[in-house]
Parts: sequence; C-alpha cells; structure tokens
Amino acid sequence: MKRDERIILLILQLAKNNGNIMNALNENLKFTTIYEYVSHLKRNGLISDLIGELELTPLGNQKYNELNDKFERKFSDKWISPQYEYIIEKWDKFRIYLP
Repeated sequence: MKRDERIILLILQLAKNNGNIMNALNENLKFTTIYEYVSHLKRNGLISDLIGELELTPLGNQKYNELNDKFERKFSDKWISPQYEYIIEKWDKFRIYLP
C-alpha cells in the first residue's frame, strides 16, 4: 500500500509540475503500470486530461497535499521526488567499509 501511495504521489507531482514521465520509469515502473495508475486517477477525479496534458483537479491537489503530509515531505521535497533506487540502508557507526 505504501508503494502504491508513493507512485500515486509521483504521478500527481508530475501532473502538478508538468514533469517528465521518465522519472516514473526510473522507479522501475513499466508504461502499462503508469497507464493503469493514470487511468485510475482520472476515473477518481484526481487528474484531468486536457488536450493531452495532465492537470490536477482541486480534489487531486488535496490528495497531493495529504500524501506529502503523510510522507513528511517539506520544502523542496514537495516538488523533487527522491530516487529510491539510490537510497542505501543506514550502517552502524562502527561498521567499516573496505573496498
């Protein structure tokens, strides 16, 4: 469920900021998966499709703010999505890295 909400937040963010779908593809998503999410968001009235451009509806803007609050995203995090594939686990302070 958390991954689904992150994908929804990413698509809402792309629609709000007129972003590039390549960001979603970098999240290891396929075009079909992105299409399913976009179709779902359009059916639920969160985004609208005007002349091939996605735009947030007032309901979508509310959901966007709600998800940002849920994931505690503030300031620039609201319009810059982290690339989760590059986040590594936190190490113990006594662990030593040897290349």
